[in-house]
Amino acid sequence: MEGNGHVQYYCEEFRVGGRDSHARQRAYRGRRSRVRKAMRLTAQPGWRWSESVKPVVGTDSCQARHVGTVTAGSLRVRHDDGTEQDLTPGAAYVIEPGHDAWVTSSEPFVSFEFESVTAETYAKPA
Repeated sequence: MEGNGHVQYYCEEFRVGGRDSHARQRAYRGRRSRVRKAMRLTAQPGWRWSESVKPVVGTDSCQARHVGTVTAGSLRVRHDDGTEQDLTPGAAYVIEPGHDAWVTSSEPFVSFEFESVTAETYAKPA
């Protein structure tokens, strides 16, 4: 448990995807169960959802909804309908289920996600 006496939270860190995955996430939740979770996602250059996470979750595309903001690096998102978007530092985003994504920068992609269900269940087997 971490905190400053006024706010306490629990933090768990784990690899996103299989054992060779180049991404990690940190999920935070408040001490009281009704406090929502958030997560910090760090994905290294070369990381791609369809290569690292797809084999773990067993779906053709990511079925998580993402709401967050980018602090470093860049990520390209390709939706199942073929449309694409690029996420860069300072961008706020909402990504609906049904997409692939990959790091396009030479530095790690870092984002903070605020969709509680995604922070709780992302990249875990169904």
